[in-house]
Amino acid sequence: MTTVQTVAFQCRNCGQCCGPVPFSRYDKALIINYLINNLGIDYLEKLKSQKREPLTCEYRDIEAKKCAIYPVRPEICRMQGYYEGLPCPHQPQFATKSREEGHKRLQGVEI
Repeated sequence: MTTVQTVAFQCRNCGQCCGPVPFSRYDKALIINYLINNLGIDYLEKLKSQKREPLTCEYRDIEAKKCAIYPVRPEICRMQGYYEGLPCPHQPQFATKSREEGHKRLQGVEI
């Protein structure tokens, strides 16, 4: 029996793709609900008070060096690293899905 090992894209949480992100009203509601119910108001205030570079996502926890909303991140963030035009700078070989596939995936997303 031969075992085939599959290598998959794994986010390193470097933050290089954490720029200004368009998201839907639905995404925003999920994010706020997640932050309040799972991380708390104090954590949300901590995020807001962190000094960040211009154009850095407001949900990037600078101190912890991670995405504070990873489980409920917007659709465009979920696509990062897998689609042409959205490659990970560390693992660009995984951005193999076409732009057309990406556009189709986002068609149902309300902004």
